[in-house]
Amino acid sequence: MRTTKNETHTLKREVDKMNGQQIGRKEFRDLLPDSWTEKEKTAVMIAYQLAKYGHKGQLRDNGIRYFEHPKAVALIALTELIHHNPELVTPSLIIKCLLHDIQEDTFILDGEQIEYIFGSDIRTGVGVLTKDKKLPREARNQKYRTEIIKADEENQICKLLDRLHNMRDLSHCEPRKQKRVVCETLVFYLFLARRLNRFLYEELDKACANLQPSYEKMLHLI
Repeated sequence: MRTTKNETHTLKREVDKMNGQQIGRKEFRDLLPDSWTEKEKTAVMIAYQLAKYGHKGQLRDNGIRYFEHPKAVALIALTELIHHNPELVTPSLIIKCLLHDIQEDTFILDGEQIEYIFGSDIRTGVGVLTKDKKLPREARNQKYRTEIIKADEENQICKLLDRLHNMRDLSHCEPRKQKRVVCETLVFYLFLARRLNRFLYEELDKACANLQPSYEKMLHLI
């Protein structure tokens, strides 16, 4: 049964409060738009299960299982972005949200396998969202940002959704990491969001502002 608008808002409050932990597979599937075909919904749920299995045993800085992060990124699209830009919330976007860390942080799928299961577009998107760990940190980050700039709109939206959840969850990190992530958001992702999507820009700006006093200090540096 499809959830009503009021039920969707209730689920969104749970996402805000618990980072999506109370939303299981059934509740997640119920949030998928009615306009999507059963084949599209099945593909999304396969990505959900692969991400859950692939990130098994991994934890976030706040101690919760890592899978809650890609799930929460997808849920921001399904419970928030969809009310502002429903045309952007596609099956491919949600699959990319769920799988965006699968190559970088797990060994369950490589690019060829992703393409075999989901197609070349998903492989490209996940590839864009994957940092090259063979490179030194600064070179790796520079290459990553360059690829994001060159990426198509959907892959950029996916990255901004990822950054938004990371910003909302940043209070659990140690102060040095907070400052680094806030600075990177201000000098790169906030400007990308301002050009690309008003909702994501406003939410990222709000997330930065909530991290006082780091936000005010960083504003004076740019």
